Amino acid sequence: MIGTDYWSAYHLLYEKASENITRAIDSVSFGDVQVAITSGISSIDAYISHRAEKWNAANPNDLLVDSRDHKVSFDDKIDSWIPKMTGGPKLDKSRQNWTHFKILRGIRDDVMIHAKDSSYGRIAHEIAEAVNMFRTGIACLLIQLHDLFDEKIPSMIIYDSFAPDVGVVETGL
Repeated sequence: MIGTDYWSAYHLLYEKASENITRAIDSVSFGDVQVAITSGISSIDAYISHRAEKWNAANPNDLLVDSRDHKVSFDDKIDSWIPKMTGGPKLDKSRQNWTHFKILRGIRDDVMIHAKDSSYGRIAHEIAEAVNMFRTGIACLLIQLHDLFDEKIPSMIIYDSFAPDVGVVETGL
């Protein structure tokens, strides 16, 4: 039987991200990498919202609100909301997970959201590098967040965190 947590927004977004990473590897497609990065980052934001909903249910006099009228930046959620919800522990930003997340967020911002380059094609090495950073910057960061909240980690996220490095095989054509 599938639990209700399986159908949470963060899990569905992560599932879409994982599917696009697989498609990107199979087709050497930077477009699929971009969709995976965007969905993966959205899944992290949705996970934090998921935890904020639980916090709000238990703390109705101390609500964490991110709405159209009261915008809260992602960084503020990481720096302020997480320690509040965990009772002190913060996300460890000294890990490679956070470094790779920031690089992936830059790719999302500069290529997908606010295109700064008129060319769309990417070489296979750039695709492989982004795919490898997805493992640490998205999957492992989600594991780190689940650990902070002592919450069960979905198997797909664990599986992706152990994926082998992707490389480029040069052929002599």
